[in-house]
Amino acid sequence: MSRCSNLVAAVLAVAGSLSAGPLSAGPLSAHTGAARPIVPQDRPWALAHVTTVQSSLEAPVGLSGAPYAYSLEVASVNPIPPEARLVRIDLSTGQVDHGPGIPSTSGLVVVGKKVAAITPGGYLRFVDGLELGAAIKLDWRPWILQQLGSPMPLVDGAIWLPELHSAVLVSVTTGKVLKVVGFRAMVSDLAESPDGERLYVALDEVSVDVDARVSTVIDEFDASTARLLGHHDIESGVGPAQLTPVEGGVWAAYRTGMAGTIVLLSSKGLTQLPFPRPVKEFSTLPQYGSGQIMGYWASYLGGDLWLQSYRGASCVAPRTGRLLEGTTKLHGTAIFAVWKGLVYTSGFPYSGSGSGQIMALRPPAGCHIRS
Repeated sequence: MSRCSNLVAAVLAVAGSLSAGPLSAGPLSAHTGAARPIVPQDRPWALAHVTTVQSSLEAPVGLSGAPYAYSLEVASVNPIPPEARLVRIDLSTGQVDHGPGIPSTSGLVVVGKKVAAITPGGYLRFVDGLELGAAIKLDWRPWILQQLGSPMPLVDGAIWLPELHSAVLVSVTTGKVLKVVGFRAMVSDLAESPDGERLYVALDEVSVDVDARVSTVIDEFDASTARLLGHHDIESGVGPAQLTPVEGGVWAAYRTGMAGTIVLLSSKGLTQLPFPRPVKEFSTLPQYGSGQIMGYWASYLGGDLWLQSYRGASCVAPRTGRLLEGTTKLHGTAIFAVWKGLVYTSGFPYSGSGSGQIMALRPPAGCHIRS
């Protein structure tokens, strides 16, 4: 997904017994944060602990160029209780402020230039400071296997959302469906380009035929007209693909068993761009096209693309896949925000839930970030 791939994910569940309104959850842990800014040591890949948030999300959600990120704090992650609390995290100091209660199966996403919560049953509520706006009922049928993580640029006041066998363009003011694109196979991921002009959809062909030669299909559409612009087939994959759009294309990560691969597709017809170097099977550092145990986690926050795997993290050129810098010391963390030259990481992307420790990372000079 994008998102993270690209990067942050939130699993939505339809639970009719939970309302869209605020819950009566009491305050959780009282965070006071640090009194001064938290800055890692002045060396590449240095880490500094910011705070700890026990969350039902895999990673917090932040706005580009904003000093805050949001998450859903829960009393435990095993099991996850039905209620959570919206929290706002000051990236500079680690201060955590608590907002209203919300169902723990909700998701947090970036819609346009705002953070929004999508609660069970398909209700959209924009976040304003530490408050949740009025619930807007979306004419949308989420399903439990879909994940929302990539930022959602507005398309004429609407956003694209995935359904089981379709993509729907839904107004964020009325909740009404404006366009529908149907598919034969199940939708495994959906993401929009950063400028909101293109829509990318990954389809799980194995859901139709377990012996299918083509395991995943990726389609590219004009986000405004829903006109098909490009098509790409992936062979020999297992499980769904995750999409991370960048300017000029989209990154597609998919599993090939216990390992995984990531490829870069151009927005001009979804042709696969050539590897910038010979592919190293199971390379030490995550790089374009190489095999990685347990697959990839991709995140694009402007500047470089971040590739993460069980073995470490790398910053790569988003348009070419050229490896710029990498480390084997950063394991299993989801990069979710950049602020004042630092990168912020949280959680373990393969654990399914629990953001855990939030760390500030000082990227090396070879990486380019936009904050």
